[in-house]
Amino acid sequence: MITCTSCRHPNLESLPYCHHCGKPLKASFDQVQQSLRNEAHGERQSSTAHELNRWLFLLVFFILANLFLSLLLPVDDWETARPLPSTLSELLPPPLPVIPVAPVGYQQFNLPRQGDHH
Repeated sequence: MITCTSCRHPNLESLPYCHHCGKPLKASFDQVQQSLRNEAHGERQSSTAHELNRWLFLLVFFILANLFLSLLLPVDDWETARPLPSTLSELLPPPLPVIPVAPVGYQQFNLPRQGDHH
């Protein structure tokens, strides 16, 4: 932000005139440099806050998942509970058997064997 020298109103660097009083803005190198530093600092803080929120969410998620899983097994049954499966396929039910069914109108065709001559 650039401060207007006439009315001390903060303005964006891209504006040629003050948004408040309309006078031309004359930005010094120091003002532009300070403005860029402030923007970079604000972006860095925003990025850090975003990272912190993401890690906090993951931490809360894993704590709640652990709590939910621990509630599935009562304390009395921990000794007799079956061990946790090592693969996902152990959790799935067994596959259903496949019963071959011939399509409608199907007739079996037997090819003659090499020794058969008719």
